[in-house]
Amino acid sequence: MEHLKLLYLEGFSVTNFGNKYDSSVSFQNFPGKVGLAVTTASGELKEEEVDGVSRKPELEFKELMQSWLFFGLITAVVYDDNNIDKWELVASDFDPDDKGTLTTRELPRILEDWRKREISQDGKPGQKMRMIRAQLALDLARKVVNTYCSADSPKRAARLLDSKVALSLMVIGETLSIAKARIIAQIGFSVRGWYGDATIGWGIPQKVVIAMHNEGWCPRTVQLLKSQLRNNASAFLTAYASHGRGHFKGHSRCVKDQPCKVNPLRNQEYVTKHHPQCIHQEDDQELGDRPRGITCHRRSHEMLGVPSDALLQIINRGDIPLVRFKKNAPNEEPVLELTDASHEPDYATISHVWADGYGNSTSNALYRCQIVYFRRLLEEAQVHRARYRRGNHKNKPAPLAFWMDTLLIPVGSEEGQKAARKKAIHQIYTVFSGAKYTIVVDNGLSGMSWDNQDYTTTAMRILASGWMRRLWTLQAAYLSRKLLFAFKHLDEDDDESKCPPLIDLDEIEAWYHEGSPSLVSDLPALARSYYNNLLGPDRNARNNKDITTNGMSLIASVWRAAQWRVSGTHASSQFAFVLMAIQEYISQ
Repeated sequence: MEHLKLLYLEGFSVTNFGNKYDSSVSFQNFPGKVGLAVTTASGELKEEEVDGVSRKPELEFKELMQSWLFFGLITAVVYDDNNIDKWELVASDFDPDDKGTLTTRELPRILEDWRKREISQDGKPGQKMRMIRAQLALDLARKVVNTYCSADSPKRAARLLDSKVALSLMVIGETLSIAKARIIAQIGFSVRGWYGDATIGWGIPQKVVIAMHNEGWCPRTVQLLKSQLRNNASAFLTAYASHGRGHFKGHSRCVKDQPCKVNPLRNQEYVTKHHPQCIHQEDDQELGDRPRGITCHRRSHEMLGVPSDALLQIINRGDIPLVRFKKNAPNEEPVLELTDASHEPDYATISHVWADGYGNSTSNALYRCQIVYFRRLLEEAQVHRARYRRGNHKNKPAPLAFWMDTLLIPVGSEEGQKAARKKAIHQIYTVFSGAKYTIVVDNGLSGMSWDNQDYTTTAMRILASGWMRRLWTLQAAYLSRKLLFAFKHLDEDDDESKCPPLIDLDEIEAWYHEGSPSLVSDLPALARSYYNNLLGPDRNARNNKDITTNGMSLIASVWRAAQWRVSGTHASSQFAFVLMAIQEYISQ
């Protein structure tokens, strides 16, 4: 699977069981040659009967499947059942007793040679029939692979196949389907009814599901990715590989058909956490009067917040409350000041995941380590703005005032607090619409970097993030003028100009449009489902004041995006946002 150029795939090598495929018979008839009958409608394999007695297959099941649906499928689709040099697809250690492992390093060249051959044969007799035969082979192979290889198939247990072999068959089938579709599109001829749907996945790979389970992925996230990625094994593998190892913790109680149970949002159970980089996560050792970096004096360090009475006053007079940092040197203790949007019309918003521990159900305050982290992000956001407005800047401008629900939506059980909380929640639509930008904070993303040379990995990391699972964040995504995702903050010795921790959603999408379609995969398009789940096209239309889009399409987009998310705190306001967004759009 090297042709996908994925990282973190140790332990996924596939043993070569030998190529027994015989191209002297058709692709469809090869199973019969070795003693198995294939049902073309369902993809099921059964032992052939001779005089009422089942014939024992000549090959083990794993040998049959690999010979037929790996080597044989490439031979049938790419070479029209002419011979193929199997050693191009096998990596050997030069041990005569070792058949080696499968490799697809040469597959891009093989597919490119196929494309050139078809272009040179454009319009010549036999080309259409050759493509029809290729599609027939792909259609049958997909049925068989989906039946015996997909983790969700009820018939998989009937003939257990090594999970790595199963994964390789899914990936090679999806790769060949995409390559054929791209070649047909480039040549430009049409054969009605014989295109096939290259976007349909070949199944869910059990090997990847097991790897995700072993590495602590949330079962709910895994279940949603199956649907979002349309059962595409290559995309599912890419989502896994894009996250590396060790980024998921605490999901032992989670189940696939219920919201994530990490740090429950019910008030009596919710725990405000320190930032992951805080050195006082485990002990209460005194650090000193003035700690440096994203950390606290000690684990029990007093939180930083805003005065409740002043917050209520701002909300009750109809203003939008904001927080700003008192002007001081970056290494000095952060001091928060309460202000409002009438005095700070240029402000930012912070959108986060409560399950990451950035919420507080008892007071409008957070730990020092979290506040310092937000200050860094806000400083970097201003550098980001300056970089694209006036070139690179070494000196970080002062951070904007900002709005964050934890600090500025009142908590408490008194009647005045309840009334102000209700007003503050009703302000959210105006808050996000008026902000210069929104910074997306997710602990999973902040532990990973991004790469402007790799759209697919960056998009997959966002798609699988916890932030994408909350209904609350759909509101922030749609209403924000600009979305900045917070990835791993580089060390001071690193060159941040090459890979700053904040990346603009519009920049990510520019990489997608700058890329060119590949014969090898359609992974960028599949990874782009994250963009559609953020109401990307509708958000752009709103920001550009484009009122030509049919209002019903927005309703459909909201429905599709919302079904992947769960509601948490302020759930009623989230559904209200959906209604308000639709009302605003249609009224225009």
